[in-house]
Amino acid sequence: MGTHDHVLVIDSATEPGVICTFDDAVRDFELLSNRPELYMCGLDLSTGSSEGFPEPEPVFEHFIERRSFMTLNAKL
Repeated sequence: MGTHDHVLVIDSATEPGVICTFDDAVRDFELLSNRPELYMCGLDLSTGSSEGFPEPEPVFEHFIERRSFMTLNAKL
């Protein structure tokens, strides 16, 4: 995940996720959600949109998963 400048943070299947920098996500990992499950994956930003805005491209195979506040699973 450290090869990505940004990450996508998700803590709910029904709520939208948050895009933030990798450094902010690692530093504030415990503050990002008060829910027991938290998922974070690498995210690349491309300039592919017609308006010139960056398009987010999640890289789901690079992830960190927190379960029940206690267990971390990762594929980096």
